[in-house]
Amino acid sequence: MRTISDRSVVVLVPDGVGVRNFILGRFLNQLAAAFRPHVFHYIPDQLLPHYADRADDSVEWYPMSPYLQHPTALVLQYTLGYGHMYWAHTNAMQRALNRPVKGSFKSKLLVRSTRLMGRVGAALNCMNAIESLHCRAVAPRPEVDHYRSLFKRIQPEVLFCSHQRPTTVLPAVLAARELGIPTATFIFSWDNLSSKGRIAAPFDHYLVWSNHMREELMQFYPHVPHENIHIVGTPQFDPYVDQSLLWSREEFCRRAGADPSRKLICYSGGDAGTCPEDPQHVELLMSQVRSGLIRGNPEVLLRPVPVDDGRRYDGVCSRYPELKRLQPQWVHTDPPNWAKVVPLADDVQFLATLTHHADMNINRGSTMTLDSARMTSRSSTSPSICRTRRCSACRCTTTTTITSTSSRSSPSRQPGSRALRSNWPSTSTHISTIRRLIARAAAVSSNCRSMFLLANPAAES
Repeated sequence: MRTISDRSVVVLVPDGVGVRNFILGRFLNQLAAAFRPHVFHYIPDQLLPHYADRADDSVEWYPMSPYLQHPTALVLQYTLGYGHMYWAHTNAMQRALNRPVKGSFKSKLLVRSTRLMGRVGAALNCMNAIESLHCRAVAPRPEVDHYRSLFKRIQPEVLFCSHQRPTTVLPAVLAARELGIPTATFIFSWDNLSSKGRIAAPFDHYLVWSNHMREELMQFYPHVPHENIHIVGTPQFDPYVDQSLLWSREEFCRRAGADPSRKLICYSGGDAGTCPEDPQHVELLMSQVRSGLIRGNPEVLLRPVPVDDGRRYDGVCSRYPELKRLQPQWVHTDPPNWAKVVPLADDVQFLATLTHHADMNINRGSTMTLDSARMTSRSSTSPSICRTRRCSACRCTTTTTITSTSSRSSPSRQPGSRALRSNWPSTSTHISTIRRLIARAAAVSSNCRSMFLLANPAAES
């Protein structure tokens, strides 16, 4: 019989937000209490000790294999992604499909041809067939062989992926499925199912924040059995209930260069692709503060999105030197690429303290609204002068959201509140779900009696 320490779980962490949610939080060490985690990642070699030193000694670390797509696989991937957006046809997906095609002639040809093929595929309702062709095109690749040989040695009982979108996880998932290893992925954010492209790989199980997200997944992926969708909350908000992470207002303001006696307005930036006008919005905000149209002489703190190196704000920062730019403590090896931008532990603490002490948060429909609402007992959301749109999570009408501690309305009025109603904090829920997946796999397998007894000790008698 395998001991507890012999029971292995593979954890795929293909990007920086996965590092933040599942490596810098409690998840990995709690998982190591019952299983031997094997973490596959894109963390640069020089930074790995920063994370390994915080983890249990039983955790084993592996670099993810670079995934170089064959042209056939690339065409099928694009066709599948665009076809899914034409088929689901949400407002966010329609906007993505209507964006002008940029780049070289070769890039334009790829996008336009795969959009056309995807549109035909959506009209014929053959998304699953296209996905099957894509997987068959990738299966012979050497990356799949690499993971297959590793998994045969590791013998994991579950493969868990921290993010559903990066295409780099597909070879590992295909290798696991070929070996009969159950696979599961966490849906990273509340709006991903209705605003992003197709999930990157055919997982067996899906972990979501809330019942609303479960309903969306069943709507957009009707082939997924409802019992394979698990509501677990999100570890993204775990740091906000850890009082040991919070500095005093005076200490935070000292680190931020702000005056603790003044109100604090935090502007949370988006990425340049979805929020290109952020610098103009910040400039408008600063002009109103300087002119006195916003009363009380508040301090304005600017926090760019972690994937943004912040250089696009240089102009407004030079014109308004009183603006405090708080660059996230993420290491940029490839700034526009989430997979190659990884957070440091200090940033988790800084963000938790920032959302705790900021008196108002302003952003363009960012999940930072939810982060800020979680740190306040009273919060509100208001549409700005920007053109409004329908929010996919709660059907509210908003583009720019303002979260303020001075409002009297309930946090349940926040954009995404239906998606946010979940088992939160959630790290223990993630571990429990992984245990259930292992128990389920053992119960239906005639050659896994030892694993079944470990998951169900009472059965031994």
